[in-house]
Amino acid sequence: MAKKGEVFGVFKKFRLLVQNESGEVISRLRTNGGGEYTSTEFNDICSSNGINHEVTAPYTPQHNGISKRKNRTLVNMIRSMQKQKQMPHYLWGEAAATAAYLINRSLTKKLQDKTPEEAWCGVKPSVQHLKIFGSLCFKHVLDQLRKTR
Repeated sequence: MAKKGEVFGVFKKFRLLVQNESGEVISRLRTNGGGEYTSTEFNDICSSNGINHEVTAPYTPQHNGISKRKNRTLVNMIRSMQKQKQMPHYLWGEAAATAAYLINRSLTKKLQDKTPEEAWCGVKPSVQHLKIFGSLCFKHVLDQLRKTR
């Protein structure tokens, strides 16, 4: 999202994605008290879909403990990966996508020895394709798309 004002549209798409992919419905949503989450239209979509919208008190990050810890884990992974491979800061997004991908394929105690990917899809993910982050790689261009200079 480029702007906070896009939250409503993104949430509507996310809610449908969750329902279509998992067959489950969102029953609870915890957000901060930001204006993007407290608008009339946002509250209307929550109430019309049976979503219990919990708004945390201002300036109390401890109410978002799980998300804050997961965010810290993600940021620490990103920083470590970039520092280890001495990568430039502009590749932060690639490191973030890789870190999230790895977290979703790692066992968690909360899911009782399942990965988040397995809990979502019902299939144990393979990790055979994983390579060391920052490894030298080459893009394959199909013969039909190759051009001579």
